[in-house]
Amino acid sequence: MLVLTFLLGLLLGFGPSDPEPPPCPGGQALNRAEIEAAGVVYLSDLYRLFDGLRTTTVDGFTWQATHASGVPFEGEAFTIVVDGAPASLSLFDEQDLEGLGVPIHEIASITFCPVSGFVAGQWAAGGTLYIETISSEPGLAARGALQIGNETGDPGPYRYTELVTPNVDKFGVDGEGAVGYRARAFAGRVGLRAYRFFPTDRAQIVRTREATSRLFVRQQHLAVRFDGAAEVLGGTHALTATGHVASDFRFTEAAARELPVRRVDGQGGLRGSWPLGGSRRSPLQLQYRLGLETQTLDADDSALPSFFPDWRSTTRSASLEAQRGPPTRRLAVGATLKQTTVNGPGLPDDAGATLLTLYAQHRHAPRAGEVAQQTEIGAVVSDRHARLKLAQRLGWRSGVQQLALALVLDGQIPEEAYRYGYWAARGYTGLQIDSLPYRALRPPQPSREVSVRLTWAIQPGSRWRATTSLEGRWLRGLYVERPAFVLRPGAEAPSGFVIAVADAGGETVGAQVALEGTHGIWRGRAFYSLLTEVGGTEAFQEVWARVPHYRTGVAITLRPDGDFSLRGALTAESSTRWPGYGALDGAVALNQYVYTDGTPPRWLLDVTADKAFWDRRARLSLVFRNLLNTEERYHPLGAALDLRLYARLTVNVRAQ
Repeated sequence: MLVLTFLLGLLLGFGPSDPEPPPCPGGQALNRAEIEAAGVVYLSDLYRLFDGLRTTTVDGFTWQATHASGVPFEGEAFTIVVDGAPASLSLFDEQDLEGLGVPIHEIASITFCPVSGFVAGQWAAGGTLYIETISSEPGLAARGALQIGNETGDPGPYRYTELVTPNVDKFGVDGEGAVGYRARAFAGRVGLRAYRFFPTDRAQIVRTREATSRLFVRQQHLAVRFDGAAEVLGGTHALTATGHVASDFRFTEAAARELPVRRVDGQGGLRGSWPLGGSRRSPLQLQYRLGLETQTLDADDSALPSFFPDWRSTTRSASLEAQRGPPTRRLAVGATLKQTTVNGPGLPDDAGATLLTLYAQHRHAPRAGEVAQQTEIGAVVSDRHARLKLAQRLGWRSGVQQLALALVLDGQIPEEAYRYGYWAARGYTGLQIDSLPYRALRPPQPSREVSVRLTWAIQPGSRWRATTSLEGRWLRGLYVERPAFVLRPGAEAPSGFVIAVADAGGETVGAQVALEGTHGIWRGRAFYSLLTEVGGTEAFQEVWARVPHYRTGVAITLRPDGDFSLRGALTAESSTRWPGYGALDGAVALNQYVYTDGTPPRWLLDVTADKAFWDRRARLSLVFRNLLNTEERYHPLGAALDLRLYARLTVNVRAQ
């Protein structure tokens, strides 16, 4: 049916522009006011604002997110797009939002769509996280923010210096800023984020301190981003460049510990469009995209023997897309060529691959009461594999009700997601240490995923809205890492081995219910999210045991005017069990910390007070995370995050 619907769109001559797509089943959007009220101090804090996402972290600073697609916490959960430009944030396909280079105060809205499809010339497996930044005002404008935080509790904040601390005693000082200029035919903006973190929690301090030759344990990150757009040669063209430098302690399951690394990422992209004629009712235009990504990873003051990551990666891409049609109808046909070359210990000289993506998209956005639809068909081809991709989205709105349906058939090839296991199977040994061998029984193979998602929403008026969403996924041929760890007497970190299997598969189901509304100066939202596997291979069930089955919460915001808001959010998540960590349960580290093989249930209360002053040119936020100081852990080897207090000051200066 997908192919027939697509061919029908071709025959009718439906064409481009940018009509609103059908509603994304299970999607969720946040505006600027909601982000400010929630007290977002790090970009990864955005994850906790989306009902259906599950997260994990070892240090409390670098977070990974997942939902119902793929292998949880082992790769990119979704594609990130900033103002229409894909953002490559991954190292071995693991996302890190903190390297994005977009200051928090520049974000106008953020939308998460969990449905796979073609976005910006590439297939977005697992969905897309859309980040829209604020539009530059005419003239010159500058914004900046400073923030600092601490983890309270015995012995209390700031009792110890940076050199001697038994816990994560301090966050920051962190800073970010942006300078933008807008004229009639040109707009540009430079954004910067600088932040530091101290991975000194009792759960990890023995591992981090023994891994480095530095005097003290500290992570430092600097991210810079430039965005510019101009109207030239009869079209609109945009340039994006991002740089990220990090002195980091990267936790990897392949080593069962933090590894001291220096990471340097660079990404540049040029995109634009030209009108090619056609009629008023059916205009024709051409879009192009050019991209370059580079990445290096080296040991950084390492005290670990035989640890030499020496990773070098370069990716070049080019994309063309032809669009035809009026705003209510759109047909797009495109192709993207991507070439990746890598160098690293153990890899052959010809490591890397060339990936060709061919796709077509038909979108129809009719009047209310009619069915909107978006149909996509494409193929991804490498020098080793080829697979087909199909996606169908339908949307119907009548009166106060809205119904949305998505069906996806996704054949994935290993070259689409260069995870660590892909390179380890080809011989890469850069992240392995002698005490923990990594064994790939066979190289990653093409995988298959079939998913269906249905959402029903009702909004009788402007004061409240209810949404219900159901989904199911069938997955086969997944590449899954299966660890087996122990802690030997006198060792500062676990040892054992990791076995990677390439034939895991199973089924997952998910359900979400959300109710939100407003009453005068009050705004509230309550939700419940269920996510679990319902069958599959042993390896599949083991990796999904790491995911909290349920997540529920309620948030209430008091906003008497545009200058002040007070928000409280109470969330709860179920406990998890991490097979492969069972032998660590009850093991005692050198500092007498006791490891576990899972994470406990979480009951978290977050409170944020946000106040604007100086004619709204300045804003002060006080953020309390885990105000009840309950046990908050997300990983068996991870930090226990106590009550945390952040103070953030944002200033906006504008000159004509």
